[in-house]
Amino acid sequence: MHSHIHTQIQPENTVIGIDPGRGKCGIAAVRQGTVLKALTVGREAIAAEAKNLAIEFASTHVAIGGATGSAPVVAEVKAALPDLTVIVVDETNSTRDGIAMRIAMAPPLARWLVWLKLFFGSEKPDGWAAAVIAKRALAEFSPKL
Repeated sequence: MHSHIHTQIQPENTVIGIDPGRGKCGIAAVRQGTVLKALTVGREAIAAEAKNLAIEFASTHVAIGGATGSAPVVAEVKAALPDLTVIVVDETNSTRDGIAMRIAMAPPLARWLVWLKLFFGSEKPDGWAAAVIAKRALAEFSPKL
């Protein structure tokens, strides 16, 4: 499933994570386990947004969830960012894990409000799923101590 088997991500590097979708995609920037930015964009804007985040956070790697239908996103991102390493990672349960991560980041008394916003309101979970994908790439491809 990986497009670069011999890839190694240094821990200080920022990884752009992408949760590909048909209508919308999640995208996030993660460095040393910290989510720097997580958002949801239209499918047509994903390559441009990946380029923006890569420049903003000086990223060297893009991790893309490898579910069915991710191939066009992989191709577009590789074309838009030819100097970056693109890694395809398992995205199983990334939305569920992203929602749990986002809720856990909120202060305890505000967690119910975050849950409501994620499921019924203004905050979409796709960016947090992308953060999970970036964290998985960091965990898999960072040097082991």
